[in-house]
Amino acid sequence: MAETGVDAQTESKAKSRRTTAWPYGSASRELPLARAFEDDPMFVFIEPDPAARRRVLPAFFDAAVRYGQLFGQVYTTHPDVRGAAIWIAPEHTSMTEDKLVQAGFDRVGEALGEEAMGRFMQVIEAIDPVHEQAAPGPHWYLLGLGTDPTHQSTGVGSALIAAGFAVATAQGLPAYLETMNEKNVAYYQNRGFRLAGEGQVPSGPRVWTFVKTS
Repeated sequence: MAETGVDAQTESKAKSRRTTAWPYGSASRELPLARAFEDDPMFVFIEPDPAARRRVLPAFFDAAVRYGQLFGQVYTTHPDVRGAAIWIAPEHTSMTEDKLVQAGFDRVGEALGEEAMGRFMQVIEAIDPVHEQAAPGPHWYLLGLGTDPTHQSTGVGSALIAAGFAVATAQGLPAYLETMNEKNVAYYQNRGFRLAGEGQVPSGPRVWTFVKTS
C-alpha cells in the first residue's frame, strides 16, 4: 500500500512546508490514511462502491495502525498530522491470522461483508508470494504510507519513509514495500527503492514490489 506518487521536482518546491516524522502513540490524533487511500486501486478492487468504501476504510486503517503499533512502529508528522507510515518489524513481516485478529482485522471483515472480504483475501494471496520473492531475508516492511490529500507534494511521504528506513539502516537491514498504484512506481524509484518484481491480483490490479538497501 502506498500514497499517490508525486515527482521529486514538485516536492522540492515545498521545502518551507516540510515537517518532521514522529512516532505515533496517541489514539486521539486521527490519522489521514483512509482519506489518502480512498481511490487507491487496491481498495477500489476490494470495495468498488465509493460510498461503501468510504464507510469501511476508517475501520480498516484503525486495524492496520494497531497492527503497526503491536508489531512495529507507526510514524506521523509533527507538529501537524499530515500523513502516516506503518512499518512492520522484521520478526513480524509474516502476517499470520493470530496477529491479524490481535489487531482487529476480524472486525474489519464484518464491516466489509463476505464478497469484499473475499476480494481482500485475493489481494493477500497475491501479495504473499511476491513479497517473499522480493525480500526473502529479514527486512522492515512498509505496510502503509499515506499523506492527507491536502498535503501531498510537500515532502511528507519522504519524511515518513526516512524515519522507518533509518531504523532499518541502523540494523543493517533492507526495507520492502509493495504498491498497486502505477503512479507510485516512479515515486519510490526516486526515493532509492529498486523495483524488485511484479504480480497480479486475479481479475484485479497489478502489484509492484520494491526493496531499498543502505
